[in-house]
Amino acid sequence: MKSGKGRPKGYYVSMGIMLGLPLGIPMWLVTDNPGMIGAGIAVGVAIGAAFEAKYNRNPKPLTPEEIRNRKIAVAAGVMVLVLGLMAFAYMLFF
Repeated sequence: MKSGKGRPKGYYVSMGIMLGLPLGIPMWLVTDNPGMIGAGIAVGVAIGAAFEAKYNRNPKPLTPEEIRNRKIAVAAGVMVLVLGLMAFAYMLFF
């Protein structure tokens, strides 16, 4: 089979995350549990992964620019995570 007919790899997963966040926020407000934001995102990832497997069998290859942009986005996300963990540790121990 030829590749390049579908969407880029990870398209449906990212759409699932995008739809899961607005699902988690009302769940948080109703239950008064901030952890529900993560539950909404997890549901979105699961739905996105299912759609990815079903509808994106032949993902379009990424261009070098798209690969570079994804690497930058991952690096920025890791930096935000590390800064958040450092802030949490500071608040916890000091």
